[in-house]
Amino acid sequence: MAPVGPLLVFLLVLVSHTQAFLPASEREYVPAAHVLFEQQQQQQQQQQQQQQQQQRFDDTVRTNTDPVNDLKDFVWEVMRCAGKEQCGQKGVQVAVWKNGEIVFNEAFGTKDGKDTVTKGTRFGIGSTSKAFTTFLLGLAKDEERIAFEDRIVQHVTGFELQDPFASHSSTIHDWALHRSGLPRHDVAWVMGATDYDRDAFIQRMRYLEPSTGFRNKFQYNNWGYTLLGAICESPSVFDKPWEDLVKERIFEPLGMVNTTATYHQVLQEGNYATPFRLDGRPIPVEANLVVDPLGPAGSINSNAEEMLKWLALHLSGGKIGDTRLIKAETLDWLYAPWTSVDPPGGGSSFIPTSNVANDILGYGYGWITSSYRGHKTISHNGATLGFGAEVAFFPGDNVGIVVLQNSNSALGSWILLYASELFIDGLTPSFDTATACQGIERADNADTSASQPKRSWERTDNDPNDYVATYTHPFYGTAVVEIVEGKLVIHYGGTYEMTDVGTDTFMVTVDPYIVDPVPLPITFRRRAFVQENQVVVSEIEALEMPLQDGVAPIAFTNMNMTHTQATQGFFFGKYDGPVFLCENVTKPTHNSYDTHKGTSGGIIALIVILSTVGSALLAVGVFYLLVRGNLALQYKGARLIDMDETAGVGTVRMQYTDLGV
Repeated sequence: MAPVGPLLVFLLVLVSHTQAFLPASEREYVPAAHVLFEQQQQQQQQQQQQQQQQQRFDDTVRTNTDPVNDLKDFVWEVMRCAGKEQCGQKGVQVAVWKNGEIVFNEAFGTKDGKDTVTKGTRFGIGSTSKAFTTFLLGLAKDEERIAFEDRIVQHVTGFELQDPFASHSSTIHDWALHRSGLPRHDVAWVMGATDYDRDAFIQRMRYLEPSTGFRNKFQYNNWGYTLLGAICESPSVFDKPWEDLVKERIFEPLGMVNTTATYHQVLQEGNYATPFRLDGRPIPVEANLVVDPLGPAGSINSNAEEMLKWLALHLSGGKIGDTRLIKAETLDWLYAPWTSVDPPGGGSSFIPTSNVANDILGYGYGWITSSYRGHKTISHNGATLGFGAEVAFFPGDNVGIVVLQNSNSALGSWILLYASELFIDGLTPSFDTATACQGIERADNADTSASQPKRSWERTDNDPNDYVATYTHPFYGTAVVEIVEGKLVIHYGGTYEMTDVGTDTFMVTVDPYIVDPVPLPITFRRRAFVQENQVVVSEIEALEMPLQDGVAPIAFTNMNMTHTQATQGFFFGKYDGPVFLCENVTKPTHNSYDTHKGTSGGIIALIVILSTVGSALLAVGVFYLLVRGNLALQYKGARLIDMDETAGVGTVRMQYTDLGV
């Protein structure tokens, strides 16, 4: 590009002065001429640098005349740059299938920081497990056990969401495509603060708040695939545990003898990799036992060689030799890009997105269909606590690639791309090791400041004893606050010291295994009471933590409240949340809670106290309800939402939305 001449500078000045004659509403911002001149020079310098870099790459570019050794060299080189202290990469397996045979199968690094990774070492494959679950659904479809349009309630007894329409109408298709309206809500399993089994989690999904409307958009949610696994287990479908189904219907026919459906099994059998954080700290393998209840969403462990057998099945159109395992048209349905998703590499993984064609980019049933450098790609990645997986196949090229690693580094994505450029006919590498290392470093050290609290905290004089209690959420589990060696701490997926930063507000730095340590604000919500002597007192009724973007902070109810019975005080003011109203009542035997249907013994007392201190103050008092039969209640938005028999004998839990105070 030629330098900017005097004539161009003159024209730019003329344009900038012409704007002054226009009305303010019609003016466009035009930078001063010297600013544009500097920008032009910077652009020229950048272009020259890019041309020089490209020329150096062209002079030393690898060719696919020896793709095996080329890929080995590339993996070792990027592992060295990713193995810095801040990245902590330890071990990798890479395997490639092409034209009906394994053409690359190598293990790199160590499985635990000491012992060498072998081809048989097992890694967690995370969300690439989802395709195994939808494959089972495809088998059920072929055997006319289900239709993909079946509603969840047809197969899962007691299934319910907060949205009644979604509860009744959501289908297998909806949950496979992540369009339930629920965000991830992953903290419930990442923090490992519950002892729920799979069925308990599914039955408690009604306590999860949606962040968008049902069928409104794609919104990734692991629990939806746990739910799909429950459909496979249903008596109306296969009537077997999901773990047995993937073993009998997939692992055994394919000869995947070292692949397990759970972390519990792989821990018993041995020969597994140790997961690592990005900073190089090891993670106890036992930590991933929290993944097992999710099962169908991500609990499979395998090695790259056996995962190639899984991809070979898909590249053959659903056949093992001459035996058809699944109909080809069913597989086409599973792969179809039913709903749009963000481009691979967009935003976080720093993969060169210029190579991605967005004309066919969408999510299917546990698979993403896209195009890389003009070649159709069907893929998915996976991550659990310290494990990462990349699984992809190129149906038009008869190539399948698996990359497994014992960290959540972006390393695997770059290895996958480079391997595809080496083994797909007609392609040569479009980037070098330096480019990959830069991308890995940017991704593994991505700025997370956007999610950090922006508030300037100031210490207050909160009384630590006010907060000591056990707090529970029906889905997120239990958090315990106590004083240890004079310090206030919270036990929730770990033990963390609480720093006093505001009225009833504390800050902790949590250190979950899947991400770097992050600050987390904890707010305690109080409830006011009027005692019999008319003295107003308050008590902590809930602990709130912002554990999921897009929804209200997750509220954990104080299980140690002293004012749990209406006779002990009057509820004061406006309330939006669960509370124990009364105890020792009989559990309702019907589902309608909208009208008064209590039998003999029902007493409802409403006490309104008017105070004239300064100005009239209206307070709503107590509901006191003792029944000996069926019960239902609604008063100005209050409704019965639960009979929690675990929290106390016959405890009634009410939800107020607005009492009009």
